[in-house]
Amino acid sequence: MRNVGCAMIGLPQRALVDVTPNYHARAATQRAFSLPPTQVDRPSRRRYACVMPSIATRSMPDSNLSLTPYKVTICGLGELPGLCNGDVTHLLSLLDARHPVPESLNALDGVDRELLHFDDVVAEYPGFIACSVADVERILSFGERVHAAGARARHLLVHCHAGISRSTAAAAVLMAQFNPGRETEAFLKLLDIRPHAWPNTRVVEMADRILDRKGALLDGLVAYRRALLERKPQLSQIVINIGRGHELP
Repeated sequence: MRNVGCAMIGLPQRALVDVTPNYHARAATQRAFSLPPTQVDRPSRRRYACVMPSIATRSMPDSNLSLTPYKVTICGLGELPGLCNGDVTHLLSLLDARHPVPESLNALDGVDRELLHFDDVVAEYPGFIACSVADVERILSFGERVHAAGARARHLLVHCHAGISRSTAAAAVLMAQFNPGRETEAFLKLLDIRPHAWPNTRVVEMADRILDRKGALLDGLVAYRRALLERKPQLSQIVINIGRGHELP
């Protein structure tokens, strides 16, 4: 069966579903992949054209400097209650298409929040809702808000269901958004933030096109996966088991 989503983003012609559709598979994968969260310290030529000149003309940042002036945390739903505190200033929530908003999020006051619903799949698949270009544009718009907040942005929290795929892809993209030329560094930073991450390829590929990075974000993603598998070679079989073996570098 030909998969339209795969054809659109240049992936193999097969339906590839991550751990989202099956609760037990997701739980097993989360146990295998996830660790407790740690903290670390161009938009499209249409909608985001206004910010491109400043990015293009600014001097390249020193590689020794942090990618962001605020700390970044990535987590799953089960970790949210312990992280939703007064320290968080910006929150990006990536939930399954039909998942209700967690109660822990309703307790947040004074936090700039962005909530998106799409399933953790890397291609269009019957019965599931894959991320769209509009979804990724909303992620990047949120990144602009965080960037524009300046000193008011102290702590960015990005979460999905397991803190493995959607949230790690979005976090890496946001760290690279205003750091052209440092895309690989942004993805390698995941080794410190969420060292068992396996970022969603579809999110990264769409962001690369919107930001006109000419493959740099995807190159960073591949570099991260190679570095991760050098540390944890046993994860290769897990990636194959969840139907994403084509993503192995």
